[in-house]
Amino acid sequence: MRAPASDLLLQAWEAGLAQSPARRALALLATTGGDAAVLAALPVGVRDARLLRLRRALFGDTVAALAQCPACGERLDVNFAIDDLCPPDDAAHGAPVTYALQACGYQLCYRLPNSDDLSAVPPDDPSPVHLLRRCVASAMHGDAPVAPDALPPDAVAALGAAMAAADPLARIELAFNCPGCGHGWDDLLDIAAFLWKEVDAWARRTLHDVHTLARAYGWSEAEILAMTPLRRDIYLDMVRL
Repeated sequence: MRAPASDLLLQAWEAGLAQSPARRALALLATTGGDAAVLAALPVGVRDARLLRLRRALFGDTVAALAQCPACGERLDVNFAIDDLCPPDDAAHGAPVTYALQACGYQLCYRLPNSDDLSAVPPDDPSPVHLLRRCVASAMHGDAPVAPDALPPDAVAALGAAMAAADPLARIELAFNCPGCGHGWDDLLDIAAFLWKEVDAWARRTLHDVHTLARAYGWSEAEILAMTPLRRDIYLDMVRL
């Protein structure tokens, strides 16, 4: 995957400022090409695999972040590689598929959650019932149909485990160990939110650089963005002399 042009990425960032997290992720992915409806229908894990590859194209394979120990509060410097999380390109593509599951006496027909489904979940009510209603096409208990939101907790848990097995990158967990107190724990990596924060910081730095060069040389935004990052940095160094 190639990094999108600076102007396209800035347009996606600007559009995403007023959007939900799921729509922001799709706005970023759209900079790499592809039909918006097709991207929105990708299973979350397939979408996130593409976001991982986009992150690698934009900012490199190595990720540096901070974590905080939940036991003692110590802050940890965390480094990991995208290649350790992301499957090869030819293993990260998928199309909507219908699955069948027999669990706890129920026969379920379902599909994996996608970005449209996540966008439909009310921010103030993250209950799984919203995804059940959208993703479970049918549920039977013997010969009797059952509403998806009426499934018992054991059946819902079995369905969640089956979805996780079918779409493993939908839930990325990183293992941590605190050097201060020795506490070990796992934490989720929300690549959509993480990448958005990186793009947001990049966009604001880039616009500041455009402002600096436009004031110094009178160039337009388009002319400045058309430069390679190396050339922009050289001009910025000269302006700051």
